[in-house]
Amino acid sequence: MYANAMAGMAFNSAGLGYVHGMSHQLGGFYGGFHGYYNGVLLPYVFQFNASAVPAGKILNLAEAIGVTASSKLEAVEKIFIAIKNLTAAIGIPAGLDKLGVDENDIDVLAENALKDICSLTNPRKGSQQDVVNLYKAAMWAKPGIITEAYDNATPGMLMPLSIAENANLSYGTSTQIH
Repeated sequence: MYANAMAGMAFNSAGLGYVHGMSHQLGGFYGGFHGYYNGVLLPYVFQFNASAVPAGKILNLAEAIGVTASSKLEAVEKIFIAIKNLTAAIGIPAGLDKLGVDENDIDVLAENALKDICSLTNPRKGSQQDVVNLYKAAMWAKPGIITEAYDNATPGMLMPLSIAENANLSYGTSTQIH
């Protein structure tokens, strides 16, 4: 119990960003496992934040998890896939829809997520629409993203085309990876 309390204090001191700020809202609405919400949201928030993180840090992260990449964009795509594969391997459901999230709640969830203290430390500041888009992207996610989804990827995409099409999303310049 003491270790849990110490870990919680460390997390709060470090700043957790949108993954936790968004997960807190889901937990409050639906009462599911915080770790499941984190696992589903992490790859999408990672991609969103990538434009605010220097290429060297992204490439170092890729190397640390055993991913070979020659560019920041390639590293971001491969890290996204690695996260999706890991969460699938440990049994985290693929999308928020599998966790009982209702699409009709997304606007309120996004509004509240931006007010969450954890969101204040996110490396990239987004609008409410950006957070809505992140929730929607994670809503209908597929397990273990197939690498072929990236064959037609271009710089500036937030996620594989197949997911964006399923979610009926479009992304403007405010959500592009640079």
